[in-house]
Amino acid sequence: MRFGAVGLGMALYGSVWFGFLTMKGYHIMQTPDPVYAKMTEIESRMGLPSLESTLAKRQELVEESAMLRAKYGPWGVWDAVRKSRLSAIKMECRARAVEASRKVTEAYLDDEAHADDRYVALIEEATLGKARLTELEAKIEETDAIIRRGDMLGRYLTAEMHL
Repeated sequence: MRFGAVGLGMALYGSVWFGFLTMKGYHIMQTPDPVYAKMTEIESRMGLPSLESTLAKRQELVEESAMLRAKYGPWGVWDAVRKSRLSAIKMECRARAVEASRKVTEAYLDDEAHADDRYVALIEEATLGKARLTELEAKIEETDAIIRRGDMLGRYLTAEMHL
């Protein structure tokens, strides 16, 4: 996006942005929009957090949970990571057995790989990651409920005022 004129403004999520040119390039300055300032005042009187702050909090939670969701969430890569690590450990166990001229069964390799400290650490890490993802998703749902509550109260008040 280019700013060409001094004082060029555009509306963006309840704020007016002004671009101005200096010797070092274009700068952007944000000034509050009176309509949203009034909404924030009303929300404050109602004891509700402002929509902007609630959405910012929600965005932070979504960003924090993104990698956890990609790994442990639906269609995540956790199962592939687990199987890959398990296979690598089994291959090491098999190589040690061949080096020692021992014959081992697949069941033995499975048991040994599942009991390996690296695999146990991976499972513990996954348990903590899944627990953190659950906490973040609950906080996101809570934030969504706060947003819906504010929307519902706003609709109720405008209906009461016959707007």
